Amino acid sequence: MARKLSFTDKLRLYFVSRELRPYFKPVESAIRCLARTPVEQQDAVLAARQQVKETMERSYRQLMAGDQPDKEKAWQRGLLGLIFLDRDWRKRNEESGQGEAKNPFDLPSCLTK
Repeated sequence: MARKLSFTDKLRLYFVSRELRPYFKPVESAIRCLARTPVEQQDAVLAARQQVKETMERSYRQLMAGDQPDKEKAWQRGLLGLIFLDRDWRKRNEESGQGEAKNPFDLPSCLTK
């Protein structure tokens, strides 16, 4: 999973993400909120993690109620896309020197809890 993505892989993820965007955009926003929360603010970190969990649960229910074929696979692809989006966002943020990402949590473990 740490490998670089080819242009074709990125293009495929882009099209999948466009299709799944209504379900995963709120989750992406909650993840960014958690990433922007300083680690020192433990109560805020716990609240942001809870928000990620609740947003994921709501998005999962919406996806399962939708008309997507192979819903479980679509959910897994969406989560994988979020991991790559987060990694790219953090890299861009670091390179630009914005310092927006204040919480270096492990997203894959956060998404599987």
